[in-house]
Amino acid sequence: MAWAALLLISLLPFASAAEWDYSTNWTADFATCGGQYQSPINLDSNTAIPADFSSLSFNMGYRILQTGSLENDGHTLKFTVDESKGASIAGGPLNDRYILSQFHLHWGSETGQGSEHTVDGHSYDGELHLVHYKSNFEDLAAAAASGESDALAVVAIFLDEGTAWDQHRGAPEYETIQELKMAATKLSRPWRGPQPHVFEMEIVLEQLMGSISDLTGMYHYMGSLTTPGCNELVMWFVMDTPMHIRGHGLMDALRKNLDAVGDPIQDNYRPTQELNDRKVYYYSGAGSPTTYVIVPNAVFNHSDGYGNGTIGQCDLILTAEECLSAGRQLSNDASIYFGTQTVADEPAGCYLYYDDEVWYNYNKTADDYAVSYEYQPICYENPAQPNYHGYDLVQNDNIDCEIISRSDCQEFADKLGISFDDYNDADYPPGCWYEEPTAYYNNMTTTEPCWYEAICVCKKP
Repeated sequence: MAWAALLLISLLPFASAAEWDYSTNWTADFATCGGQYQSPINLDSNTAIPADFSSLSFNMGYRILQTGSLENDGHTLKFTVDESKGASIAGGPLNDRYILSQFHLHWGSETGQGSEHTVDGHSYDGELHLVHYKSNFEDLAAAAASGESDALAVVAIFLDEGTAWDQHRGAPEYETIQELKMAATKLSRPWRGPQPHVFEMEIVLEQLMGSISDLTGMYHYMGSLTTPGCNELVMWFVMDTPMHIRGHGLMDALRKNLDAVGDPIQDNYRPTQELNDRKVYYYSGAGSPTTYVIVPNAVFNHSDGYGNGTIGQCDLILTAEECLSAGRQLSNDASIYFGTQTVADEPAGCYLYYDDEVWYNYNKTADDYAVSYEYQPICYENPAQPNYHGYDLVQNDNIDCEIISRSDCQEFADKLGISFDDYNDADYPPGCWYEEPTAYYNNMTTTEPCWYEAICVCKKP
């Protein structure tokens, strides 16, 4: 295990220049670099799923002055933090605390290129990666060796270089950025010795966030390391607001650094990779509330042969905290019962149980449960899903239901891929209602309430 950990940790941006470079095809020597969930990716703002990450926080350790070492390792400049200061992140889609171990940078040989991720096809001049590991591991090496898909959490910040006195004129350049520039300049000077060139410097990590410390915009997805062996164990958080860098400063200092054979370290970024079947989430801040929807039969698939749902039909809510908020919203019940679990035989993620309980299942791949009408998955509202129905589903009398037409009820059934029939009965709610596995339309004027075995399909307000 110790040997495996050392091997994997060497495949973070720590390895010598002789092992790989950015001009070769990595998959020949590192098969995992051809995997399905690789990073970086292009972040499409039009298709990203709105999510609520307001609980994601950077703790006090980010605000404490600390001394650490900046090193030229032949691929990048890497700063190793003093972990005793306790810098970490938690909340949002993270189910644990993640400890900061190091940060490193990627940059281009000229302006307009250098970032690893792109947004709507746009590249920035550089990208800074704050690398955290899950707190149940002893250190970064152990986390990297684990192979767990959420072993690491990396916060990526774009670097946007301007000319010396352009549109960023007057914006303060934090002492940490100035220290980083001076250290990078000193590391670029000739060095002889068997060990990597290292420079000690003081830093306040929060200053790396600069103007984006309010966390008003970020993308999140599951991916990989962006250097060989490209292990798929990273929870990525990419800030959408870049850190502005004054021209002829930090970026110039970075470009002066040389690799082990004396060539400039430039364009040390990996091209974007295919998204494949992954989801990208976007948190835009409190000004744009996230919306949710009940999706009947979204993940229903019982081992006895009933149902054919798949996880892909539901954009799963990522945290228990957000699940409770969604459940209260959709039930209009602030005191609704809430519980959490990790099981394989109930729906993944967030769901309503009967009409008076909300549950969150940490097992994100569960889709085998027996009685479908008892469970109603709650998903992020995403019109791009093929089974998106666009209606409010009501299963209690806390919410007024605006009746839809018979043709709209037929459309609802078609979207879910279920049967449709007329059912005129005074003992059931009026209009369109759903009972697994059929949508019914009741033409009678009744006062019967909506409930979990007769879920009303209503027009959105």
